[in-house]
Amino acid sequence: MLKTQITADCHTHSSNSFDAENSVCEMLKQANQIGLDYLTITDHFESAFYFEPDEEFGDLKKLLPQSVIDIRQQQSINTEKTELLCGIELGEPLHDIKATNEVLSLTDYDFVLCSMHNLRDMGDFFWLDYKSDEIPSLLKKYFRELCECVQWGNFDSLAHITYPMRYICDRSKIAVDFNDYKNEIDEVLSLLAEKEKALEFNTCRNPELSPKAIGKCRDIPYLRRFKELGGKHVTLGSDAHKTQDLGKGIGGAIDILRELGYSEFTVYRHRIPELITIK
Repeated sequence: MLKTQITADCHTHSSNSFDAENSVCEMLKQANQIGLDYLTITDHFESAFYFEPDEEFGDLKKLLPQSVIDIRQQQSINTEKTELLCGIELGEPLHDIKATNEVLSLTDYDFVLCSMHNLRDMGDFFWLDYKSDEIPSLLKKYFRELCECVQWGNFDSLAHITYPMRYICDRSKIAVDFNDYKNEIDEVLSLLAEKEKALEFNTCRNPELSPKAIGKCRDIPYLRRFKELGGKHVTLGSDAHKTQDLGKGIGGAIDILRELGYSEFTVYRHRIPELITIK
């Protein structure tokens, strides 16, 4: 990648997320040190646990307003290279739409991610025990819920579409063939393209991305198919939960997007997409 290429990490977490380590100030300082042009903090919101504090997720009604306060404070004093943007990661937004609408009213966000960490009335994919014969039903439900979210549409980019595969394939060692779910995946990606939403290229499991590894990256078939179906917007996110992981894989992801025929990636400011030319 050319040294003059603009870079952006638009999926990151501060200590206002239950599973993250560093403050907004520390994340921004690191972003400036590594030369990111854009840093978007997208702290966790899990709709089912917003009104009732959970031992795992903490008190989201306190954490998320604090996230906004911390971001706005750093924006007001930041004079360095990196532009800090205010985002949020909406986990399962339709599981409690009242909670989702309330959290979206906290501020005028720059960027809203949509993610699916668990299905209705089920635990996070991280916690599930997997059996091969149950996988097809589980994944079809997953893609169906993603479609519902895209139809709803009050977000900017769909995060880590391959999230369940981290635990089905990587941890449980159960093979999943992309082609077995082609119709379901095409429906999600077609809707994203039709509604001019973005698809995220999430690099957290691929920190050493490069065009040489293009055949090993699980996101590639989705990104390729998204483009074939008319998708235009791709956002980049390391999903960093600590400063050491900030920006990992972003340069390689830009190189791969170029190889796939993308000429731009997207950054959101005031929820308006800005296309960044890939050099």
